[in-house]
Amino acid sequence: MELRYCLIGFVCLKLTENCWGYGLDAVGCYGNLRSTAMSRRRIHMKKCPYCAEDIQDAAIKCKHCGEFLNGAMRIPPVHQPVESGVPWYCKTSSIVVTLLCVPPFALPLIWLHPTMKPIPKAIWTLATLLLTLFMVLSIIQLMHIFAELNALMKSL
Repeated sequence: MELRYCLIGFVCLKLTENCWGYGLDAVGCYGNLRSTAMSRRRIHMKKCPYCAEDIQDAAIKCKHCGEFLNGAMRIPPVHQPVESGVPWYCKTSSIVVTLLCVPPFALPLIWLHPTMKPIPKAIWTLATLLLTLFMVLSIIQLMHIFAELNALMKSL
């Protein structure tokens, strides 16, 4: 069923059947405005506070951005560790790994540590030097062992 009425030549009204029943749609030089149906629909709409899109008044979650509209149903944020203000290379884990792999390279990390007191710095420096000496002596010992094994292999 379609009835058209012309108003001053610019806008024509059309009776159409839609999901709300029958309504008048305005068509003309400005396109299909569907004024009656849209005005009835906008009464029950609100704006999402997160993305500013129109959503229904009864909505719990925005269909555009996925945010929950009431704080009770939101997933709590994951707790992030508090930054201590110490650079990554001065953290304990970095110093320990460096001490175990290449002890001499740990000395600058210890000396530049912003929160360590001078006496612990001196103690860690001595421990690093002793560990370095032990590793150098171990490498020299291993070189002698490899030289002996090489001589044995050549004699066979």
